Amino acid sequence: MDYAFAPGSQPELKDLQQLLRDRVDPSTTLDTTLIDTPGLTTIREFLRYVDTTEKLPTDDLVLGGHGNNTGSISIDLDAKAPHDLSYQALKEAYDDTTRRNPLIIPQDMYTTASGQRAPVRVLLKGCRIGQQPKFVDALTVLFGGKIPVIAPRHFEGVGPLPKYRHKKPVPGSRVGSIEYLLYSNELVSPKELSRADLVKAYRTHGFTQSDGTTPFPDLWDKKWIPDKISRGKRGLKKNFRVSLGRDLDMGLTTINALAEFRHSATPWPIPITNPTPAEKTPDGFKASLASQPKFQDGWGPTGFPVHEQLGPLNLDGSPTTFDQFFDSYTWTAPKDKKSNPFIWTGVRHVYNVLLPVVELPLTGAATDRLIYNWFPPRGGPKPSFVELHESNADLFYVSQGS
Repeated sequence: MDYAFAPGSQPELKDLQQLLRDRVDPSTTLDTTLIDTPGLTTIREFLRYVDTTEKLPTDDLVLGGHGNNTGSISIDLDAKAPHDLSYQALKEAYDDTTRRNPLIIPQDMYTTASGQRAPVRVLLKGCRIGQQPKFVDALTVLFGGKIPVIAPRHFEGVGPLPKYRHKKPVPGSRVGSIEYLLYSNELVSPKELSRADLVKAYRTHGFTQSDGTTPFPDLWDKKWIPDKISRGKRGLKKNFRVSLGRDLDMGLTTINALAEFRHSATPWPIPITNPTPAEKTPDGFKASLASQPKFQDGWGPTGFPVHEQLGPLNLDGSPTTFDQFFDSYTWTAPKDKKSNPFIWTGVRHVYNVLLPVVELPLTGAATDRLIYNWFPPRGGPKPSFVELHESNADLFYVSQGS
């Protein structure tokens, strides 16, 4: 039995909770219990609850929340951690043994009565967390270093599919829950780009599909980058439909609304108290920032400095250098040169084209076959399908336990 924990009231988390309730595959041993006991709000409490009330050893432990590619998941670690579980929050818990020890997964949860290791894993359900291996590795260390932690390298989508009658969804209906992945084709620029420059950047950046070698078809201009690229999110459902490879319910054989264009530019203010004259200059500010402990290569339990967290990420997987990080922003000093604190503000433009992960190769045609997990309502007559396997290193990062 897998045990899952995905607290929260946001619509996306409610969708994940429903999928976890339905997450059973009678053709295999897969089964799931969602722990949603009132008052149980943290990972620490979840681990203790499972260890003291459920049959041991367990199968997989599933943790769900919003994630991102800076290394973060929105779930409460313990009573002292912030809700957005960043690497810094992990480091603070790791450095405090009174907090670290209760987060070590107990041995009886992954050891049989005969003393053999059970194949228990921690599965993270959250977008792009696996793009930052050092964050996943830090979770592995925090949990005691014995159990592998696995996270998706791509955006993760979950949600209900309604019944369709005469090609229209039936309001309030649900034939099951679907789980799938979306490529994150993210570009970062210190300045806002024109649409022509953005198209050129996407064509030349070298994005590849899940195998790391197959390029995307050149549909950036024709289909995937909208005419208006100002800040915000824009669905590409009119331009993207994929095959489900089977009939899920009375003609439900394709799906759209899985592709999206995004553009954001969030200011990042960095205050410097009692600044030196040099720190009021761009070069001095850069040197001051680079000297902070959190920008050093060995920071934290897995050596994950802030510039590697914030990127921009390198397609070859090499760590982001401080210079790459710093140069990805446009930095502006305050108008009042005597202000204290002296607040530098960085802004960069982040563009992303989200495309569904399908059986290779993705062509942009409606015959592209989505890779997904499908769970109809528990106890119903229709079968489940499990195609997203966490052992697939092209789709998931696996942090090995000892």
